Formats: sequence, structure tokens, C-alpha cells
Amino acid sequence: MRIGYYETKYRFTSDKPVNDREIREEMRKALIALECAYSGFNYSTDPDMIDCYIYRIDSALKRYRHLLLKAEKLYADAEEIQTPPSREEHLIPAGGAAV
Repeated sequence: MRIGYYETKYRFTSDKPVNDREIREEMRKALIALECAYSGFNYSTDPDMIDCYIYRIDSALKRYRHLLLKAEKLYADAEEIQTPPSREEHLIPAGGAAV
């Protein structure tokens, strides 16, 4: 059986602002890299290659977690912008007259 090698090329750094589509694409790449690393780990018999795949698994998991946090922050920022202010924030009593 022959195991393929998948090299991911990441397009952006953590400092650059990104959009939803870019994050989803990078998450997809991280998942593919994770699947390849698990596959290689499962079929390896050489101790050095097992260590190599353990590091790849760890790397892919950390990359995926980083992207999840980035997506969470992106959606949290979007919700703050799009959520209309509540009545309490404007100090408008139930009667409707401003204080």
C-alpha cells in the first residue's frame, strides 16, 4: 500500500484580516492535512515515521483550533455590528419616552 503525502500551503497569516470564505477554505485544508496525518500514522511501522506523523497530527490540530478561534472572533465581531441595540442600552422606558 502506498501512502500519499499532502502538503498544505496556507494563504494568510494570523495578523491579516480575513473573510468567512478564506477561513472555511483554510479549515478544510487543515482537516485534509489531519486526515492524511492520521492515515499515515495508522499504516506506519517505522518508529521515526510514527513520531513524524504524531507531530503532523499535533500541528494540524493546533492549526484547526487556531482557525476555529479566528472564525469565532470574526462571527462575534459581526454580531456586535449587526445586532441592534436593546432598549436598556438607550435608556428608553417601556412608555417609549427617552430619559
